[in-house]
Amino acid sequence: MKTILKGVILCAASIVLSSASFGQVKFNGVGPSIKAKTIDTASFSPQIDANAHTHDFEKDHEWKFTYPPGTPNNLVPGGVMNTERISLASSALFPGISATGAEPPDPDIAVGPNHVVEVVNSSIAFYKKDGTKVFEQTFQNFFKSVSPTSFDYDPKVIYDQVAKRFVVLDLDLTDATTNGASDLLIAVSNTSDPNGTWKLFKVDVKQTSGANVYWWDYPGLGYNKDMIVATGNMFAMSGSSGFNGVQIVAFDKATLYGGTATPNKFQAADGFTCQLAKTEDSTSNAVYGVETWTNSSMRLTAISKTGNNFAVTQSVVTVPTWQRDAGSITGPNGVVVQTNDPRQLVAASFQGSLVSAHSVAVSNSDARPAARWYQFNLGNWPASGSPTLKMSGQVNPPAGHGYSFPAINFDSKGSLGMTFSKIGASTPGDVMGTGRKATDPAGVMGAPILLEKSTASSYNGFSTRWGDYFDVELDPSDSKTFWAVGMGAGQSVGGRWQTYMKSFKISLADTDLTSVNALNVTPVAGAYQSGDNASLWKVDGNMYNMSSLPVGGLGQVAGFLADYKVPFTNIDTLRMFLTVNGPTGSSAIISLKNQRTGSYETFTTLGLSNAAVTKSIDLTTAQIGTYVSSNGSMSVSVRYVLPGRAGAMPAAFNCSTEMVGFGASPKS
Repeated sequence: MKTILKGVILCAASIVLSSASFGQVKFNGVGPSIKAKTIDTASFSPQIDANAHTHDFEKDHEWKFTYPPGTPNNLVPGGVMNTERISLASSALFPGISATGAEPPDPDIAVGPNHVVEVVNSSIAFYKKDGTKVFEQTFQNFFKSVSPTSFDYDPKVIYDQVAKRFVVLDLDLTDATTNGASDLLIAVSNTSDPNGTWKLFKVDVKQTSGANVYWWDYPGLGYNKDMIVATGNMFAMSGSSGFNGVQIVAFDKATLYGGTATPNKFQAADGFTCQLAKTEDSTSNAVYGVETWTNSSMRLTAISKTGNNFAVTQSVVTVPTWQRDAGSITGPNGVVVQTNDPRQLVAASFQGSLVSAHSVAVSNSDARPAARWYQFNLGNWPASGSPTLKMSGQVNPPAGHGYSFPAINFDSKGSLGMTFSKIGASTPGDVMGTGRKATDPAGVMGAPILLEKSTASSYNGFSTRWGDYFDVELDPSDSKTFWAVGMGAGQSVGGRWQTYMKSFKISLADTDLTSVNALNVTPVAGAYQSGDNASLWKVDGNMYNMSSLPVGGLGQVAGFLADYKVPFTNIDTLRMFLTVNGPTGSSAIISLKNQRTGSYETFTTLGLSNAAVTKSIDLTTAQIGTYVSSNGSMSVSVRYVLPGRAGAMPAAFNCSTEMVGFGASPKS
């Protein structure tokens, strides 16, 4: 196993990566094996028990880390388009767990076929996808059967899309000079429904090296078809000194799910915060990780398994140079919150690609945090070859604000969805989203949009901690819906943290949609000139033409009705395409027939100026239910109006309709 590793220099104030030394990943052995305890969530009474903690917050020394300068390069990250790429047409939004008494919340989610599982410091909750909470417990209560220590923190959760189970990771710690403890608390659901039985494990990960003892912090949690893998930073317990790098613990998934946790332990003594990828397909032979290495490189890690043997391989990849941000941002009322450091925050892999994200400075002269992301080509690595950078991008905040805690993921078409936090002088904490289609120019994201804003006017936490991470996950029900979780300031909890969950999609390309063309067209106002229903099918120069007639109280008017039928009833996306042309001062009023009332309701109005106006609009889920009948039928009214001025009737005009059509896709 060949690997290039850079050494660790320890000093009193910080941990510094050296760019001159080399090392090897050390195998620390197997076991001992831990047998599972079984719990049934139905036995918890009450099912929803939102007990508070007593002002717990994580140790502050995890921030004291300095990344060395890397080799300068001319690589430039991509930016942001003016066009939005997120579709909220069929989205869900609901509040998650609110302030528990611990800070920061560290919100993380996993999405199954019918449920969303959320974890925070230090509680777990299950939700139906309509936002109904069906279960909530503190982790102290949830893991009671495996005897957690009194302090637990840094939870993570994944939904294994291969084996169709939820996996929860929580850490516990007794920081003591003697008899200290550091453990992984692991829970595995027995089915894709979190309501039911779980297997629970407590795995000792405390390390002893000479006279020093180390505890596990800031975990990564990843999986593929064969393994569940966790990583963590190893900090010195009270009475000890130094830093012991990154510990990697890999479990054979079949054995773990069968009820026995047998840890395979590795040590990268020169590492810091290796984030592991959730694998969105069943073909990958490795679990991949990524860590910030220098300010111009990332180190990738591959954990692979052959038979009963695990191996760790690492490779360094050059990326566009970045600068460390200020580490904090000021919100309303002068409240300053921490924005973390440039460590990697999240990772995901899909069909030979790996994505990750972290916070960096906007520029060399602007230390506000921005959301930087990377996509790596993995090829056949680690079996052969080396990983390379495919593209990278950076989403910069508007003036007076910062973007921090970015999380990124793939959908099944290779499009990317990303969420992050927005804080500024007038913004106590918005949850933002952006994305890109796989076919977009390399490195660019769509224009960011608001997913949810804080309900309180300022943050009122008892510490300066924020984050420490957000998450965005892919819904296995359709493999194209993203679910994001983030935090804001909650009015109902006195300005302290409140988590929010929001689903969204990356807008499908027009070519991914099934064309829905007009079946017939009927003039209802004005005078018909030429064209038929086929004239409305596409932009081809074949127009549906009418001339106007005067209508008292309105002005000159021309209009028609068109009928359509979607060839399936389980509609996921319905996009209207319009290309219309009328004289300056006129408007095209597009109305859709309400299938319940039979009346036409205005859908959109386009101002015209003697030139073609083209627009496409996605209908929301509610609009689809209102304007499409149970058999897929729908009707559209197109009306051109040129109003009179000062009581005078305007002159007659001609109008041309190039296209009124739809594109649709079914639910998976």
